[in-house]
Amino acid sequence: MARSRPDPELLRKVAAATGWCAALVIVFATLSPIGARPHIAGFGADLERFLAFFVTAGALAFAYPRRRGWILLAVIGVAVGLEVAQSFAPTRHGRAPDAVVKVLGGLVGVLFAAFAIKLRMPGAEAPGSVPARAAERITRWPKSR
Repeated sequence: MARSRPDPELLRKVAAATGWCAALVIVFATLSPIGARPHIAGFGADLERFLAFFVTAGALAFAYPRRRGWILLAVIGVAVGLEVAQSFAPTRHGRAPDAVVKVLGGLVGVLFAAFAIKLRMPGAEAPGSVPARAAERITRWPKSR
């Protein structure tokens, strides 16, 4: 039985929804009072931060492969901005090491998405990219003359 390949456009839509929902969760978790902050049992706060930014940046980089650089810049800006914003919340505190963990999570997420696209879906690069244009030309190549 032949396995069908997943639809790249559907995967991108799911990744976009996942990334944006995860971004909203990050903003809520970072700016809400400490007692309302969600926790994952058995995980330390640094691992939670890393994973949250890994998932968010990775999903967005998968959904918008031609915008990976902008996504990484946004991750850095959001991580630093949220830490600064925590300084104004009475029950929270912004710290530079927390921002570093978040940025590292985002960086690894973007790199993971880039690697996953190249490894598993070589024909699903960003529309208009050099590999996608080459694949398009190959599929239109005349079979015989």
